[in-house]
This record gives sequence, structure tokens and C-alpha cells, in this order.
Amino acid sequence: MNKPIKQEIVSQIFSILLFGGLIYFWVEDRNLGKSIHTTVVYIIFVIIIDVIRFLKRKKQH
Repeated sequence: MNKPIKQEIVSQIFSILLFGGLIYFWVEDRNLGKSIHTTVVYIIFVIIIDVIRFLKRKKQH
């Protein structure tokens, strides 16, 4: 298994964990204000990860 594929799998798992965490917070946390704040933080994280992934992929080609 070459490195880019392994990296892609790891980043996919990381994204799934982020969204899983997000869903968990929405379900568990009854304080909506805190949930919205958490959601914004998670969305920012996911966007940053996607941008980094895109830049790495662009550099390889």
C-alpha cells in the first residue's frame, strides 16, 4: 500500500470521526447555544482538513 492511499484512508477516518463527534454533540448536548458553537468549530476543522487534502493532491499531480 503506497503512502498517498494510506494518507487518504486516515483522513477519511478522521473526517468520519469528526462528523460522528458532531452528531454526538447534537444528540447529547441539550444546550443549543453550545451545540451551535461546537458545530461551527467542527465545520471549520473539516474545511481546513479538506483544503489541506486538496493542496496535497494538487501538489502530487
